[in-house]
Amino acid sequence: MKIIGRTAADVAKYLETRPDLSASYPGLRSHPQRDLVTRQMWHPGGVMSINLVGGVAAARGVLEHTKLFRVTADHNDARNTINGPALMTVREVPREIRIAIGIPDGLMRLRIGTENSEDLIRDLETALDSCARSIRAVRYRP
Repeated sequence: MKIIGRTAADVAKYLETRPDLSASYPGLRSHPQRDLVTRQMWHPGGVMSINLVGGVAAARGVLEHTKLFRVTADHNDARNTINGPALMTVREVPREIRIAIGIPDGLMRLRIGTENSEDLIRDLETALDSCARSIRAVRYRP
């Protein structure tokens, strides 16, 4: 788990620097509950979320272009997984309801496994850049 935590922290730090998305990971200094996490956990784990303003189109592009993340609704795995709830788990829920309960169109959830962080960052960078035209900057709203 320590390897996963370190890798996730590296990936989250990279994602936080991108102007075309907002990242939420409890290990980031910018996370609103970071103090609580550092008091209660020895590391913040391997799950994070990003929000792409490009919405469903941007999320679809990332899902189609990532190579090192397995697209799945289940994050109970030691492998790298990724999903876009608006495209997968809650796609039948009307958009207005999804937005009201905090699931924006561009939300993506990532589960970081034991891959090298540089490889994961390069894969995400390639996937995000491939659909950059449909992504615009946004602040994350949990």
